[in-house]
Amino acid sequence: MSKDDMAGKSITYYGYDKETYKECLGMIKTSNRNHIMVMNLCFLGVVSLYFIASFLNFFNLSRENIFIYGGYVLSSITMALVIGLCPKFSVKHSFKFLVINVIMMYSYGICVSAFRPYIPGTFYLIVLILTTLSYTDNILRMVLVTGALSAIYLWSSYSFKTFSIAHIDTFNLLLVQALAIGMHFMFHRMRIQQYLLYMKNIQITKELEVKSSFDTLTGLLNRGRFFSVADQILKLNDGSHIWIALFDLDEFKEINDSMGHQMGDKVIQIVGRTIIDVLGIEEHYKKSISEWNLNNVEGLAGRLGGDEFIVLYRTKADDKTSNAVLSEILKKLNIANYDGSGKGIKSSIGYTELNVNDDDLDLAYKHADDALYEAKKAGKNQIRFYATEEINEKRG
Repeated sequence: MSKDDMAGKSITYYGYDKETYKECLGMIKTSNRNHIMVMNLCFLGVVSLYFIASFLNFFNLSRENIFIYGGYVLSSITMALVIGLCPKFSVKHSFKFLVINVIMMYSYGICVSAFRPYIPGTFYLIVLILTTLSYTDNILRMVLVTGALSAIYLWSSYSFKTFSIAHIDTFNLLLVQALAIGMHFMFHRMRIQQYLLYMKNIQITKELEVKSSFDTLTGLLNRGRFFSVADQILKLNDGSHIWIALFDLDEFKEINDSMGHQMGDKVIQIVGRTIIDVLGIEEHYKKSISEWNLNNVEGLAGRLGGDEFIVLYRTKADDKTSNAVLSEILKKLNIANYDGSGKGIKSSIGYTELNVNDDDLDLAYKHADDALYEAKKAGKNQIRFYATEEINEKRG
């Protein structure tokens, strides 16, 4: 490994740099929250058994300590309810819950060891191993917290037990403490590696989605993805006015033939950029489709191929909005000075409005295509509307 690879890496963050650790922090908090819930429920089961055994005087557990056992039962139930009923809150404050959970279990281990002074402690050692494996924090803080609690454990051992048993506790603790910290470092280093791999896979998935969904030249949806998303929007059936428009650039072949395909690509890019700007859909097109909330998508634009484009627009206003939006797009295209000549980009546009409760996208496409044909036939660089009989009746 080179010096550059080692730069910024820290044992505190399990061999990763601080920024990499922060990238995983969201998943670390969520994971810790889930593990706290599992550990707390397991702890609840254990202290409940201790409480019952103490009440029945089983296994040499005295009733004198039943209130202490009962206190831990109530504390564990309270924590379980808070974590279960307030998931967002517990994720946000996962470190605080982690500290509470660790102190509760470790202190219980110390109490259990002190209550049974005639045998070496075991519960504390089990909790030490489990918590260091369960929670991702940072190695320095984990060493300090477990070290401080272990010191208290040894103090109680020498205070309540004979020297020979306390000596055994000391040996067992030192061994388990070293083992726990070593396992903690290796286990959570691998866990962070898994988090990083997971995030990388998500990023790759998003990139693949972009490549499979968006036209690389314009950033608009490709043909297949446009119709897929448009179909989902139509099925929302929220009472909006929805119209479909087809764009076909006029004399685009002449641009390619006379100025080259590079200039043709520039024209295509300008058209795509203009449609996005006028429709105001840039924010959605910066995200992957899986992140879209279709209820908030007012406009949808795609490139069908070559110099053909398609737009879906929905509005709560009357259908006059559609003509105003399309006129704005055409106006901006006509003044686009793509080659310095000032002649602009010409386009014929045909559009149609879908009837209320109409989700036949194929029929709407055909109507818009018929209107586009009329625009071409009438002299190009203009807008034509195809109205069905139902729409004509609605207009009166």
